Amino acid sequence: MRIGFNRMKIIIILFIVFFLNGCFGNTNKYLWKKPVQEVTQEVKNLNNKNEISADELVQQKRKDKKERKEKIAHLSKIGEGSYTWENGDTYDGSWFNLNMNGPGTMYFKNGTKYVGNWKDGIMWGDGILFDIDGSILKQGEWIKGGFKEDVIKRKKIEEQIKIKNKKIKAEEARKKEEAARIAEERRKEIIEEKRIAKEKEIFENAKLECEAIGYKKGTEKFGECVLDLTE
Repeated sequence: MRIGFNRMKIIIILFIVFFLNGCFGNTNKYLWKKPVQEVTQEVKNLNNKNEISADELVQQKRKDKKERKEKIAHLSKIGEGSYTWENGDTYDGSWFNLNMNGPGTMYFKNGTKYVGNWKDGIMWGDGILFDIDGSILKQGEWIKGGFKEDVIKRKKIEEQIKIKNKKIKAEEARKKEEAARIAEERRKEIIEEKRIAKEKEIFENAKLECEAIGYKKGTEKFGECVLDLTE
């Protein structure tokens, strides 16, 4: 009886599942979740509305570049004015030949400020670099965008490094030459050792042959025999 009751429970559960699937399986009205295809399409549509095409992006960049050139050309024409770069740095001062030339002030994005002369777009001449709090970081002459004292120090360091490298190379060359000389001397020594060993071997063989012939060691005839065989 208990087995039959369990089977009846299973049949009822399956009937309820099939009934609900038939009522709600093919409609979105009563579902909490939309089909994957529909959600994907909605996401694509949303992205298309906010997305800028590659061509539009290139055109926008070209337009911005053209506007920047026109702005700088106008500033060069009137000789002075303010301009802000894309990185946030702002320059206010003299312009010439499409570049910063003459006295001017650069307000850097990090909060520091340079007040002084410019040449061809870089700091060149007398000028002062201020820190964020207004204190002076560097004051004096600037060359090619760098503080003159720093440039001189850097050149001295570079020159010292060059001299050091030359000494190192010279020492390496000397060691290499010395090693080659030692190797050549050793090669000659080995050759001489082999020559002496060969002569000794020939001399010993001559002595053995003279003894075999019948000459007695220490006699004049024995010596003459050895000399004849070793010549």
